[in-house]
Amino acid sequence: MGYLEDRGSWAIARSPMCPQEFHEMGAVFELGSVIGPNIYMEFASGRVYLKPRCLAVAGSAVAKKTTGFVNPSKDILGEVASGLMNPPFERCPDTSTPEGFFYTLMEMCGKREWTVAHWILDEYSRYFESLEKPYMTDAVEALISALDGQPESRRLATAKKPYNRRKCHMTILAATVQENIERCVQPWHFTSGLNPRFFIRFGTPKKFYPRPLWTPQTSNSVFVDRLKRLATDYDGKETEMRWTPEAQKLWDRWCCSNYNSSRKEDSAVQAIHARAEDNLLMLAMARTLSERMTYLGPKCDMDADCFRWAAAHVRPYIADASRLYECCGTKAVVLVRKILSRAGGKLERAKLMKAFSSAGAGGKRDLDEAVETLIESAEVIVHGKETDARGRPGQIVELVGRR
Repeated sequence: MGYLEDRGSWAIARSPMCPQEFHEMGAVFELGSVIGPNIYMEFASGRVYLKPRCLAVAGSAVAKKTTGFVNPSKDILGEVASGLMNPPFERCPDTSTPEGFFYTLMEMCGKREWTVAHWILDEYSRYFESLEKPYMTDAVEALISALDGQPESRRLATAKKPYNRRKCHMTILAATVQENIERCVQPWHFTSGLNPRFFIRFGTPKKFYPRPLWTPQTSNSVFVDRLKRLATDYDGKETEMRWTPEAQKLWDRWCCSNYNSSRKEDSAVQAIHARAEDNLLMLAMARTLSERMTYLGPKCDMDADCFRWAAAHVRPYIADASRLYECCGTKAVVLVRKILSRAGGKLERAKLMKAFSSAGAGGKRDLDEAVETLIESAEVIVHGKETDARGRPGQIVELVGRR
């Protein structure tokens, strides 16, 4: 059996309440953190590296997302780094705010031209609670640049450092519960392309299991040793991954089908489908590496079975990411309806914005998207014939049928 299967079986025995799909993401994250920059697929548009960004969304704390999903990967990578003379990666210090994240990331990137970093977030939603601050207007764009491998220090409005761009291979392991996602993550985080860059999976325990006692079989030393050997084998080496002719045909056919299935969807769902291609490639590379756990040579082929395995695992990502987007959008729309109903059916847009932000639903962009959704569904109309509280012309948002 490969690393992914062995690691998943071990994690289930260690924390049976944590969903199996979370354990698989943790194993892929570990492989990408250790030797992700050394494995890639070459396309005309550029290279796709094995740098997974994994987000586990649990229904509640019963799923043991921290003890069963986050902590095992944190411990394994920590022991791998401490056991190597020159670790091939660094860990971003614990921080749950955009300010702290960008500061520590740029400090790390300033040490060398090419930085390999992994970022572990025990609570993913806390990062987004600060995004509506006035001086964090570019935080989402900055994180997207960092995820794409080119973090910039001048992305924040208050940054005083000169423009600086470094190369960075970043992997992320994050977890949260659905309620926090609905409260903090907004629809435009999807349309901007940020959340679709994460491999998102929902998970809930299917059965209750008592907490298992420690046994020698629950030790992580086997996986630490395997990752150490892998890092040593890949010291200064790279592998270009390629599809076999049969797998290439399946890949081309899948890409066309994936595109056609998203043509009539909105821009956020289209972004999810587009990023599913990268996630499929990363899963396929991780699968091939997992089966051998040694240097694969300058070039390595991935067969049709590997493609089918990756395609089967990326299908739930599309469904779960779309579900997460729908949860975020619905909350804002429902809140606008409620505010307008309590106000007698119509309200000045400025007052609507104040009530919307006071409820913690987001900022102006989120309100505009919610109002636009209601306009498209013919639930509200917006007109500017009336004046605002100061006597100046201002827009009025009004529920249809309340005039």
